[in-house]
Amino acid sequence: YRQALKAGTGSSRGKNVLMETAKHLESGEPEPQLKPNLLTLYSMRFCPFAQRTRLVLQHKQLPHQIVNLNLVRKPDWFLAKSASGKVPALQEPDGSVLEDSLVTSRHLEETHRESALYPSNADKRAQMDGVIAQMGEKVIPAFYRLFGVSGDEKKAAFEQLVTELESMQSTLGDSKFFAGSESVQMADLMIWPWFERLKPSCSLAGFQVPEERLKSLMSWMGRMEQQRAVLETRNTDEAHVEFTRSLLANQPKYDGY
Repeated sequence: YRQALKAGTGSSRGKNVLMETAKHLESGEPEPQLKPNLLTLYSMRFCPFAQRTRLVLQHKQLPHQIVNLNLVRKPDWFLAKSASGKVPALQEPDGSVLEDSLVTSRHLEETHRESALYPSNADKRAQMDGVIAQMGEKVIPAFYRLFGVSGDEKKAAFEQLVTELESMQSTLGDSKFFAGSESVQMADLMIWPWFERLKPSCSLAGFQVPEERLKSLMSWMGRMEQQRAVLETRNTDEAHVEFTRSLLANQPKYDGY
């Protein structure tokens, strides 16, 4: 356990990540020296929304650099670049900055067509966007509610989460990946970060994921765990638990894993 945390987050960073700040930079610290003519992602290692963009970058194996940020004490130089002050923020080589996980991910898909994540068929694309919307409107709110209540309300929140996961399983159907795909597509990558956190988060909340009720979804998770993009962006379950504990205590610990 301790060796895994000392070794890092548990992922094997891709060779296309040409620079990543060793720590999460905060207010009062200087802006790092960036490599020129390169995509720059402003991120936080445990942010599931930032992981969306990182997954696309790794799937397409796009050369880029990552600046990790302390989201409690954000540096002024980052706030000067980002109108919202949120991550992910993607800076193009020309200095222009895009924000939001879906906006940045779709932008990368449109501007870098290698290893395409959207099919050419318009109906299939709409189906994928429906999966992403279902995740954002139903599953993610249920996921976070688990840590916003206690007692009987927490039990009800867990059951609601499982119900929403069963609905996602119905959406998956008998396909290997979402939207009837035989290979990883945009929908799979955009929903993955919360599934990476599912078991450790439920465990921390005092529950166990009912795998028997979610067999097809568990099989999909197994296939996702073998994907290069997932392997190169994931954190260990132990690191997720430790970070979430620090977050719930209002003392987020960004580094030291």
